[in-house]
Order: sequence, then structure tokens, then C-alpha cells
Amino acid sequence: MALEKMPGGAAFARKYEVRFHQPLQVYAPFAYVAQRDKIEAFEGSHLDGTDGKFHDL
Repeated sequence: MALEKMPGGAAFARKYEVRFHQPLQVYAPFAYVAQRDKIEAFEGSHLDGTDGKFHDL
């Protein structure tokens, strides 16, 4: 899907360029969502015996 058609795609591209000082790479939005999903899954698993949140990040 083209970045322009993604919900929030233009805003994501602007934030990416401000933070990384380079143009958005084609797979960046997909990598971001994949990593976010992994973190949310880990937080929900409570594998560390606490509430599962990454408090130190």
C-alpha cells in the first residue's frame, strides 16, 4: 500500500524524517508496526512476573 493511502502515513513520514534526518525508507512503516505488535504481545504475556510493562525504557 502506498504511504499516501495509509492512515497517518504522511504524518509518520514527517516524524521519521525529523527524527532520523533522512527520507523515509520504504519498509519503515511496516517494521515499526511489527515491532510495536511484538512489544504489545510481550507486555501482555506477563512472562517477567510483573505487570509486563517495560518501565525502564
